[in-house]
Amino acid sequence: ASPSNMLVLCDCWSSDKRPVPSNTRHIATQLFNVQPQAEPWFTVEQEYTIFKDGKPLGWPSASARSFGGPTTQLGFPGPQGPYYCSVGSDVNFGREIAEAHLRACLVAGVK
Repeated sequence: ASPSNMLVLCDCWSSDKRPVPSNTRHIATQLFNVQPQAEPWFTVEQEYTIFKDGKPLGWPSASARSFGGPTTQLGFPGPQGPYYCSVGSDVNFGREIAEAHLRACLVAGVK
């Protein structure tokens, strides 16, 4: 990893110095320490919403029209379905930002 590209992972602890219930990194560390010679495999899932001008990127304006895509009412997208995994070019917004995030993670050593 480059010194200018690093990934910081944090634990969450309560004021009484106990890991909060959702602190799964603490639980994982305990498990990994049982067999330090083993190389654990785990994953991190990152979900985010990109905003522009106070609305999610790609959110239709009041004058939006549906051209067969998921927009069901002027200015409002349809149900979550195709948006969840950005299936289709008509609901995939900000891909260049997501790909820049991926490249930054790879440079930081995330594999």
